[in-house]
Amino acid sequence: MTFKDISSIINEGYDSIDDNLVDDFYVPVLKEAKRYDRITGYFNSSSLAVAAKGIGNFIINGGHMRILCGAQLYSEDLEIINSASDVKKIICERFLEDLDNIEDELINNHIKMLGWMIAKGILEIKIGVNMENGDLVGGILHSKRGIFWDTNDEYVDDKLNHCLMFIGSNNETAAGWISNAESFTVFKGWEDEKFVKKYINEFPKLWNNEKDKLLVMDIPEATKKSLIKKAPDNEVELKRIVSKYYKNDTKKDTRELFEHQKEAIKSWFDNDKKGILEMATGTGKTFTAINCLERLLDKENKLFTIIACPYSHLADQWFDEVSGFGLDSRVYKIFGTANPNWKKDLSRIISRGNKGRLSSAIIITTHDTFSNEFFINKIKKFKSEVLLIADEMHHLGATGYSRGLIENYNFRLGLSATPKKFMDEEATEMLLDYFGGVVSKFDIEDALYTINPNTNLSYLTPYEYFPIKVTLNKSESMEYNDLTSKIAILSNKNGNDMNEVLNSLYRKRRNILNNAEDKYVKFREILHSYGGNLDHLIVFCSPKQLDNVLKILKEEGVSPRHRFTSKEKMSKDKNLGGISQRQDLLNKFDRGEYKALVAMKCLDEGVDVPSADKVIIMSSTTNPIEYVQRRGRVLRRFKGKKEAYIYDMAVIPDENRSFRDSVVIKERKRLEDFIRTAENGDECTNKLINWGVLF
Repeated sequence: MTFKDISSIINEGYDSIDDNLVDDFYVPVLKEAKRYDRITGYFNSSSLAVAAKGIGNFIINGGHMRILCGAQLYSEDLEIINSASDVKKIICERFLEDLDNIEDELINNHIKMLGWMIAKGILEIKIGVNMENGDLVGGILHSKRGIFWDTNDEYVDDKLNHCLMFIGSNNETAAGWISNAESFTVFKGWEDEKFVKKYINEFPKLWNNEKDKLLVMDIPEATKKSLIKKAPDNEVELKRIVSKYYKNDTKKDTRELFEHQKEAIKSWFDNDKKGILEMATGTGKTFTAINCLERLLDKENKLFTIIACPYSHLADQWFDEVSGFGLDSRVYKIFGTANPNWKKDLSRIISRGNKGRLSSAIIITTHDTFSNEFFINKIKKFKSEVLLIADEMHHLGATGYSRGLIENYNFRLGLSATPKKFMDEEATEMLLDYFGGVVSKFDIEDALYTINPNTNLSYLTPYEYFPIKVTLNKSESMEYNDLTSKIAILSNKNGNDMNEVLNSLYRKRRNILNNAEDKYVKFREILHSYGGNLDHLIVFCSPKQLDNVLKILKEEGVSPRHRFTSKEKMSKDKNLGGISQRQDLLNKFDRGEYKALVAMKCLDEGVDVPSADKVIIMSSTTNPIEYVQRRGRVLRRFKGKKEAYIYDMAVIPDENRSFRDSVVIKERKRLEDFIRTAENGDECTNKLINWGVLF
């Protein structure tokens, strides 16, 4: 399209108090532009982020960008520069320093794109410095205007109908486009020919250093190389960046809802837009929740949404999902690890909302931030309708998090495969009451036995279950019995100090079961049963077992393998193409580059490993939330995956009855839950009967 085609959406001027300068003007114009000439006072790394906004189409259009920016010079700079032999090098040091101190990943990815543009000749940058009588002087190039063309043809008079120009107060910086109170006027070449022509003719003179009072220079090769070095290595990486951060068009997600998802949405609305969706891992609760949000946005003129997640990596996943869904609402990350200025941004969002300058926003946050006093107080000041979507809402039963469950959330949607808080009936009742109860349930049995009409397969992968009997050696049995006796004696005593001692004894006793020596023997037996031909394996173990498990995998020829723990970074890494170390491990695991991942708890919740089809559980707790999540890691559908295999080590002592029962009762609930939905459930039941676990 030409600028004339989108003329109806281009205003005569824009003011940041009432308009979103980037989304309302910059992006739609850049999407149609093929040339962009810009003069600006300031230009820094934050401006690269904004300059790249909407650039995806500009690149596809074969666009060419020229930016002439000023350099802020002070008296001490001038003394050095005027006596230096390499003026360019010194003037550009500030530019380079800013590029070399980039931490924000989003900006980093923009720079990768612009570095690629420089390498391909799509972008040129020059620096202008004020001069007087042949000497450099202080101050900056302060003219601020931009010229867009929707044609690649060189300027001639009859092409003015292909030109747009703006003049105003904003610099080419993130603050200039987003944060500051700025305004500019837009001139259309076909309506303001004489005025536009004057500035069009002046730009080449400035660019080519033909003005006496301005020294214009190319950025040095060192600066270009610094930018180009950050560019993606190949076209595939560039496309990944473009597709992740820039949308050619706002497109709705084309996935269709399944019947269980439609029923869940209807149930939530029928319950006055409150309720919990109890949905098994892998059955689309995120997609269902976003559809609830989309439909509510259609009904409410003014709606702000808070999406609270237990972990930052889950918040990042939600951000990507919501941003890619095409909702008519801006999305913000409001939590410390992603946004150190979250308090300022949250205050600004609420202020704009209360003043009627923002009709909707989607705030992605973590449970930590959600329950922060500052966050709570700000939400209380909202004058709009507010929706709370709580992912893994069972976590919010904890004392520290539950304070975030204030009455200011008009609409409430809780999501969890396991909404009950383990061994805490009071917290469970509080959660059920706050969210409005469970309004829809699609549990693991439904997911395993209901056919997905798109694939003619069940929603989750069927699995075979192999309970593995583990015994305690003599010293382990003695220690377990000793701890049990101490627990029995202390259980009749009261006091907080006594509770702490008891909890310590319970942990020590559980550790004996988790770290039983016989588990290493059984682990080797499982590996041997595959004859060395083993891949897509996840091993859950205790911290004490981790190194031994990795060693045994190596000795048994399961290579390469890798640990997946808190030591593997969740933060994005530019050396890994803008993804985290954890995600890089998961990607390589999916591709078969790693045969096994060894984890403690980092794979329990919110981490998708769809290619995994075998799991060995060497240590576990009695908490159903944990073992249900671990089972869920291997049940997601994946291309070519027909069945999953779960090996579960359970301590079943051969000793005296009372001791045996005290151990077995802690393992039985998990065993029974796993057997109930296993393909080989009858075989497992017979095995447990032979062990004397079931009668």
